[in-house]
Amino acid sequence: MQAIQSWLSYTGVRVAEAATQAAVTTLSEVEYGIAGGRDRGAVVSNSKDTGSIDGKLSDDREAVLNEAETALMEANSMLEKEELDIEKAVSEIVEVQLKDIHNKIIRFEELDLLMERERQQFDEMKHMLFVDQLSLLSRRKSVPKMADSSKQNL
Repeated sequence: MQAIQSWLSYTGVRVAEAATQAAVTTLSEVEYGIAGGRDRGAVVSNSKDTGSIDGKLSDDREAVLNEAETALMEANSMLEKEELDIEKAVSEIVEVQLKDIHNKIIRFEELDLLMERERQQFDEMKHMLFVDQLSLLSRRKSVPKMADSSKQNL
């Protein structure tokens, strides 16, 4: 039993080494665009064991490649989701800012109307003051004439 566990752990290490080597090779091929000139059933060297990969290790390599492709698809899916979340957040921020700008425009228009009404009131008061000044001047001019005529009558 112990011998089987030892053999399984040793085989597990070989499988892990082969999977790691396959993942690194695949990633470097994808990243650097290396053509498929390498044989996928190539021999993997180990300082302890220089044998070739048997059918199980080839299957494990394919499984690792499938897992790498799955991980890449999941990463792309997560990236797309993140992009959509960012776009949604940006659109919400823009919407809030547009509402704020709209509210400021409305407030500005209200203040503009108030200013226009106050300007009209000011103009009316100015006109009334002008009319009062004219009437005061006309009374002043008429009062001395009346005073002069009343002095002459005496």
